[in-house]
Amino acid sequence: MQAYQELFDLQRTYFLKNCKNSSASERKQKLIRLKKWIKQHQTDISDAVYRDFGKAPFETHLTELLVLIKGIDHTIANLPVWMQSKHIASPYFLTGTKSWIRYEPKGQVLVIAPWNFPFILAVNPVVSAIAAGNCVILKPSELSPHCSAIIQQMFSELFDAKEVAVVQGGAEVAGKLLKLPFNHIFFTGSPRVGKIVMKAAADNLSSVTLELGGQNPAIVHHSANLKTTIERLLWSKYLNAAQSCVSPNYVLVHRSIYAEFINLLKQKLEWFQSVSKQGYQMTGIINDYHFGRIKKLAEQCVDSGAKQINPFRFDKEKRQIQPLFVQDLEISNPLMKEEIFGPLLPVIAYDHMDELLALIRSKPIPLALYIFSENKRFIKEIINKTSSGTIMINDTTLQFANHKIPFGGANHSGIGKAHGYAGFLAFTNQRSVMKQNSNFSLLRIFYPPYTAWKQKILNFITWKI
Repeated sequence: MQAYQELFDLQRTYFLKNCKNSSASERKQKLIRLKKWIKQHQTDISDAVYRDFGKAPFETHLTELLVLIKGIDHTIANLPVWMQSKHIASPYFLTGTKSWIRYEPKGQVLVIAPWNFPFILAVNPVVSAIAAGNCVILKPSELSPHCSAIIQQMFSELFDAKEVAVVQGGAEVAGKLLKLPFNHIFFTGSPRVGKIVMKAAADNLSSVTLELGGQNPAIVHHSANLKTTIERLLWSKYLNAAQSCVSPNYVLVHRSIYAEFINLLKQKLEWFQSVSKQGYQMTGIINDYHFGRIKKLAEQCVDSGAKQINPFRFDKEKRQIQPLFVQDLEISNPLMKEEIFGPLLPVIAYDHMDELLALIRSKPIPLALYIFSENKRFIKEIINKTSSGTIMINDTTLQFANHKIPFGGANHSGIGKAHGYAGFLAFTNQRSVMKQNSNFSLLRIFYPPYTAWKQKILNFITWKI
């Protein structure tokens, strides 16, 4: 604990002397160096991710590097504008005053990253923190040790530990770090651990960004293009072996197209599996525990009455699980009680809007909600009558890749937003400044004594103007 406290104290001193008032140019140069390092070591990064859970280099480039680099480019291009003070008009009864907002760094921040996208979900918040002018302590996941090692190598080569430091370890290390009075904590992980982080942050009144997860529904209306809908749902369950907080957790299909949906799904599954045999490298499950958890969940699901749409295929040696689809399951089925975080997907028929909404509302607010439909009225009604962190229409997952829109959950699925400008704001104190004219103030007429005519003026300003 003493070593962490010493590191924290070093960063506090460095922040006040070097980072708090750093210029846009200085921050941009740091991000440019970071981007250059990633480009030079992209093969090493892919190799590290592959060694952790067998993720193909192409998929690592697509899901870890492409989105991250484009986000860095967007931040570099817009940072000078984001940092500019914003002048705010004064209300007429404050005539003579001027107001503006300064965008200042919060100070010292802690980033706790997960294992499922071990590079981007560790580095992306640090990019936002650096852009905002903070000092950072990053704890990457202990479950992806090879990627965590290359992250530590990267930041140690680019930054002094007084500005950005990587601390390795598991829950015990995270617990010790959470005792320190950080100005902001950025956590990505499960709602269960998110509650622990939030409780620890409360002791120091640290602000938090919690990127959590949830049971993300995918709704398939009878107006949907079934061919593309099924392809996109399948891809979402193959991508990273569905070890993603934005992966669909269950699919609700209108009963009028349910049989057709199931038949087309079986056909597309055969096509995806034939492609797999032609060189597609399926991502493995991160470790034996999670492999066993998903396998047990699939078996419990069938034991509880669900019907398999396709055969279960488990490769324990490679920790690979082909995407598994099930139907005819009850809402009480174990598969419907938790975030799956793996390549399982239940398909459920619905008859009418009230039934659909009742099921979605019976669960905590999800991180993502997916609507497959060509009916604008239906889409609008779903949006208006549900809550979620994000919405994607006629596809899945892609909302995470758009760094120009805020990304994050609501309540159970998260607190605060990230990416792009929203990420910059998450690590920024919007400091309001007001300046009064030293020679004139309209409010001087309201100084004592409080006479009747002053009350009349006050009433007129309050209610008439």
